[in-house]
Amino acid sequence: MDVTAEQVSPYHLYWTQPRRIRLVFEGRDVAVTCDLCGEPTTLPCTGFVTRPYGINYMGAWLHPLTPRYVDTKGQYLPVHPQPGGISYRHFGQLTQSSDRGQPPTVVHAHLQSKPRRQGMQTRLWSFGYDMDNMKARGYVEAYMPTECIPADAELRKSFTVAVDRMLAGADEMGRALCARVVEAVDKDKTASHGTDKVLGATIAGALWRATEVDFYAHLGKVRTALEAGLGGQDVTVEAETSWFELLGETTRNLFETLTDLDALVQIDPRRASEAASRLRGAIWAITKKFGGGGTNTAAAPDKGKSKGKSKKPNGKEASV
Repeated sequence: MDVTAEQVSPYHLYWTQPRRIRLVFEGRDVAVTCDLCGEPTTLPCTGFVTRPYGINYMGAWLHPLTPRYVDTKGQYLPVHPQPGGISYRHFGQLTQSSDRGQPPTVVHAHLQSKPRRQGMQTRLWSFGYDMDNMKARGYVEAYMPTECIPADAELRKSFTVAVDRMLAGADEMGRALCARVVEAVDKDKTASHGTDKVLGATIAGALWRATEVDFYAHLGKVRTALEAGLGGQDVTVEAETSWFELLGETTRNLFETLTDLDALVQIDPRRASEAASRLRGAIWAITKKFGGGGTNTAAAPDKGKSKGKSKKPNGKEASV
């Protein structure tokens, strides 16, 4: 059965049925107390079963608690939790409106509310199930501060631009780290054929977790700069530059940790050296692309063949 949002109550959003649900009732000789209403009954509901071919939801359904992204057809679709959980990489989706998506309706309303403009301090609680074809892989949740978001609507526009750059750069750093780690430790060069989704989320997730506290600290610097400079992109350059310097250093350190030659005795030092070199180049390119408000704040990577020394599994040294 095809159903559009206009055909049902707005409350139906909280009780959707993409699969049919059948309640299971069991007769009892002695009355038991219903856990929901507290009334005694000899025919309690003890569970439920699902059946396929439930309601087919057509058109745009805008759940007030769900962020949305814009697909290639220009339709708003819900953002679902993915492997790796929820972290600051979702901050933009959960708090900012753009041509690529919208935050949850309740968040948008709160950020423009009078108590928020008067300085109310709040946190954003984001939660949900990471699903795989109607099966729950896990429950994920996270808390995010909102005091770093300017209360002034005009300043929020410049804030959004800066945050988009910071998040886009972090996302590309995470992808580069994942690809180079897999390249360094996998002799079959899995990275060139696409990394397993869960493995990729695990490696990139290490970068997100390691930089989360610093990200929100830098958002505070961006807000302070905007309020002091009365808007504009140039006033956030210092905060953004500092962020990308920290991001690059953390990415390099994580690569060294995840490709530790002493721990991974089967690793090929030459392959690890080449992967490390490519990662340095990627960090430089990403920082040049996004860092410091679009200005080139990174030094070009050393193109020399010798990048330092690291130990082979047998204790000898190899160029990195």
